[in-house]
Order: sequence, then structure tokens, then C-alpha cells
Amino acid sequence: EYLYKRVFNASISPLTFNQAHRGSVNLDYHFAPNDGGPALERLGANFIFSFSSGHNYTKVTGGLGQTGPEDGGILYDGDPRNRRPVEAINGSTTPWNFSLDARIDKSFTLSGLFDLNVYLYVQNLLNTENVINVYGRTGNADDDGFLTNPALSTEVIKAPGRGDAYVSMYRAANLADRQNYWRNQGGDLLGTPRQIRFGVRLDY
Repeated sequence: EYLYKRVFNASISPLTFNQAHRGSVNLDYHFAPNDGGPALERLGANFIFSFSSGHNYTKVTGGLGQTGPEDGGILYDGDPRNRRPVEAINGSTTPWNFSLDARIDKSFTLSGLFDLNVYLYVQNLLNTENVINVYGRTGNADDDGFLTNPALSTEVIKAPGRGDAYVSMYRAANLADRQNYWRNQGGDLLGTPRQIRFGVRLDY
């Protein structure tokens, strides 16, 4: 008699969109009608402070990857043949994000029939630079691992007609403006900067 024993090894890994912590605090105060005098009557302010832990990603290493000029950059992590994980899948986490939004508004009654609400809405009031994605080779949002890794970049930079001008162009296009990441990953590395909106709402 033969006894066959089959053993299954299972590992649990978090998904890339996993966020362990996420929350918000909402503070709101509005003056009621006939409260606070003409200047403050029906004037209000609202503040929302939101925070979240980062999402999971996997640190990797590898070569340049195979890509064409239409992809807009040198490093191409969409080619898995040259990409190798250096840790457990999704073993790292991007930084925490924090944001404060503010809204100030005042309402008026027109002709006894309409309510006019005038508001100023500011997203990311403090203009916080939130890192929402990172490069898998370096774990940060301002270094994709190409120029800082001589094994990848030395021969490319030394090619005829390149040199310092090529390095400056690469820093401007692919690191400062993040063009290569937008083109190949379909997103951005940084969250939305401060945005100011002014609006009017008419209720009837």
C-alpha cells in the first residue's frame, strides 16, 4: 500500500489597495437666521480633516525592461521579465496621507422666494504634498531608481549626444513632472495640490 500525502502551503498577502487606517473629522458651525447680526446671520464654516494610512506595494529590482519610444521613458516596470521582488508580495506600505478641506458660505433670501448661497471652498487648505504612490525600486516618489543606479544608467548616459544634458532632461521630464509614471502606470505619485473654488447656489 502506498500513502500519498499532499501538502498545500498558503500565504496571505494584502492587496495593493489595502488601507489599514482611514478616517475623518468634521467640524461645522453656522449662524442661524436672525442670529449674530446682519454680518454673521446665516454665515458658516466647515472643516474636514481626513487621514489615511498608505496602501501596500512590493519593492522590486531588475533591469530596464523592454519598451518602445512611445512609452516615454527608459524604465518600464510593465515588463515582468526584468522585474524581481525583493520582499514578500505587498510587504511595504506607502506613507500616510493627511488633508484639510475648508468651506465658508453665507446665505441670503431674495424677494422672499429664493435662497442664494455664496461659498468659498478650498481643497487641501495647507497645500500638503501627499505621496499616494511610490516607485517600487526605491520606495519613494522622487527617485525612480534609474539615475541613482549606475548599473542601469551609466551606459545610457555615456551614449553619444547625451551626458549632462540628458540627465537634466531626464530629471525634468521623468522625475519632476513624472511623465514616465503617468504614461506607464496611468496615475500620479502625488495627491492633488491646493484647489480654490468659488461658487453660487440658488435654491427655490
